[in-house]
Amino acid sequence: MKKILSMAVLTAVALTASAQTWLGGSLGYNMNKTEDFDAQNTLTIAPEIGYDLNETWSVAAALEYDFQKQGDAKTNMFSIKPYARYKFYTVGDVTFFVDGYVEAGFGNADDGINDADVSSFGLGVTPGLAYAFCKKAGLVAHLGDLGYKFTKFDDTKNHNFGIGVNNTVSFGIYFNL
Repeated sequence: MKKILSMAVLTAVALTASAQTWLGGSLGYNMNKTEDFDAQNTLTIAPEIGYDLNETWSVAAALEYDFQKQGDAKTNMFSIKPYARYKFYTVGDVTFFVDGYVEAGFGNADDGINDADVSSFGLGVTPGLAYAFCKKAGLVAHLGDLGYKFTKFDDTKNHNFGIGVNNTVSFGIYFNL
């Protein structure tokens, strides 16, 4: 029994020692103004943790908070967004990748008169690039999205499928542990 326990501990230490774990996150802001309507402002904060499985594949998860305001209407959403990253090309300190994600969220919407529960589910892919400006830290950017998102406001259901770069640019920083 001691040999099995010792081997398990040594295996765990070896995996942890060779592990490439990172902490990071992104911050996003979007303002959309349509004539004759109040501007819609959205702030997104998404800390994340990830693990490099090898030089090509990584897995990670982000906890995302979105705050949206348009006139008197406000929406607060919390989401968990696990994803897999495929790194397909590296030139020097720049790595190009594609993230495939699934997300689930919940929150609250208040238009100043009514209060509604909000839930969402989505999946998609988003391309990006990472720039390692030193051995322990780097910058990451995502541009565009191909995805599906289902959102439910009380009894109202919204299905959204899209491809493009409108309102889907985000920047972040990461630190290798």
